[in-house]
Amino acid sequence: MSIKAINEAFKSNLNGNIKLVLLALADCADDSMSCFPSYSHIAKKASISISTAKRIVKKLEKMQVLKKQHRFKKGKKQQTSNIYTLTFGGSTLTPLKVQNDTTIVSSVTPQDSVTAMTYESSSSLIITQSSVESERDFLDFKNGIVRDFQNKTFAAISEKHIYSICDGLLCINYQKLDKQKAFQEWKYLFINQHLINGKLAENINFINIGKFIKVADAYYKIIDIQNNFYVINVNGSKKCIKICDAEVVNG
Repeated sequence: MSIKAINEAFKSNLNGNIKLVLLALADCADDSMSCFPSYSHIAKKASISISTAKRIVKKLEKMQVLKKQHRFKKGKKQQTSNIYTLTFGGSTLTPLKVQNDTTIVSSVTPQDSVTAMTYESSSSLIITQSSVESERDFLDFKNGIVRDFQNKTFAAISEKHIYSICDGLLCINYQKLDKQKAFQEWKYLFINQHLINGKLAENINFINIGKFIKVADAYYKIIDIQNNFYVINVNGSKKCIKICDAEVVNG
């Protein structure tokens, strides 16, 4: 794992699955910003499908956030996992020699099973600056959640995907996660901090605010929750509907 690569990934303006894939690659990268995980490994770390991982890697390559090189088994034409060099819009490649105004560069230290060589204009070589600020922000976020929501629910994607802290550990649906899964979920929450809702600790039904309930063949938006009632707006007036009697829909 390269702290420098993870810092750069956190500092990027990307979001959603694209940022998760970038973080997954950064988590695999060495000090030269290079790694060669399989698509299935990337997909597992980012909690996405293999097809989505392939699509996002291709998009990151077009955005010049990374450089992809094919990798082959020694003495064979059989291709194995690609080599990725994270450039974050610049290049972290190390020049080997110059020939006809073209710099021949290698993104990795050659290994017995790997042959990797690419060509780039020398004018495109940019050295990125690393920072520990993003890592500190991530740790502060994680420690703050553990401190403030001990044995409480604090976020949810849906009624079937609820986050809580139990005995200092991250849980989904009140089940503790293994270390690798927990790390991926912490990264997801850090990127999607809008999911954090302290009111869920009091009443999980707060997840339904903004959704609609059906009342007498009409649909009304849930604007608040009071005790065991949804609060809706009916012609400018607030009305309360018992949660147990309400049918919640997405709209």
